[in-house]
Amino acid sequence: MRRFRFPVIMLMMFFLALNLIACGGGGGGDGSSSVVSHEPAIWDIQLDRTSAFYMEGGGVIDVTADLNYFDEGKDITKCIVTDDEGTSLEIPLNWVTPPAEQGWVIITVLVETTEVGTFNWSIYCVDSLGATSNTLNGTFTVF
Repeated sequence: MRRFRFPVIMLMMFFLALNLIACGGGGGGDGSSSVVSHEPAIWDIQLDRTSAFYMEGGGVIDVTADLNYFDEGKDITKCIVTDDEGTSLEIPLNWVTPPAEQGWVIITVLVETTEVGTFNWSIYCVDSLGATSNTLNGTFTVF
């Protein structure tokens, strides 16, 4: 079995969407409808920690990430975390209410501390039409 180089196992996810922009109701139209793809954008990811000690937490710790997003289509559906070996973890965003155009997502995952090193990771999000956001990169170090 292949180990996730930046070993992330999903423990639980919390999702919050804060509607930072209030939009009024839409005006009339010509009655036609068309699907328009809008690429989501993500920025300002904040981890509650970026390092841990070897075998801290008995070999596994919680790491929480805050991620800001903007999605004109209001249909962001998942985020994908990838490590430096190319192993990916898909995190579905199961919204309790429809996502706002702009807000943030909070994700809590388990991170293994059984291997010393600095591990690279990247994250991007995808909407319901498959449009992908920009990618954010970072590192996590186990001492």
